[in-house]
Amino acid sequence: MPFRDDFTARETLGFYAALVDGDPDEALAAVGLSDAADKRVADLSGGMRRLLGIAQATLGDPAVVVLDEPTSGLDPEMRERAFRAAARAGDDAAVVVSSHDLDLVDAHADALVVLSRGRVAASGPRERLLAEHGAADVRELYRAVASGSSDRPTTPDGEETGDDADGDATGESVHVTGVSDR
Repeated sequence: MPFRDDFTARETLGFYAALVDGDPDEALAAVGLSDAADKRVADLSGGMRRLLGIAQATLGDPAVVVLDEPTSGLDPEMRERAFRAAARAGDDAAVVVSSHDLDLVDAHADALVVLSRGRVAASGPRERLLAEHGAADVRELYRAVASGSSDRPTTPDGEETGDDADGDATGESVHVTGVSDR
């Protein structure tokens, strides 16, 4: 989310906090940005801006927090910090994270939805999916599911979806430019 460069981190969150009855200082502390509260957004690093976005997303104790690629373009230390901040948001919320950072997903996720060619190839609790596919970690799980070694996509309960080999029960598919190859 783009923020106003001339606002401080605290002013930025103060604006959003007023809309949802949240505490900007508490949100900054939750993502480890208390020391940067009075810095202008323009002076924050890319990682700090990502953390500010996570803080903004968690203001007002939402029931669901959705984060799309929160670690994209960050160095390893800041990626870990962003995932830890997102995981802490899950104390009172369901956190949905879209990510290609499989090592961090492996370290922090409780449940997974694995996509292959734009379709759900497997979903459910992380530990169950690893066991079902004989995978040691999420990276191996992804390789097993995306390579087609798994015959049928499963529901969160482990049941087959009834989809055909391409994951399409109706013969119809969804094409998303730049994502699917159909």
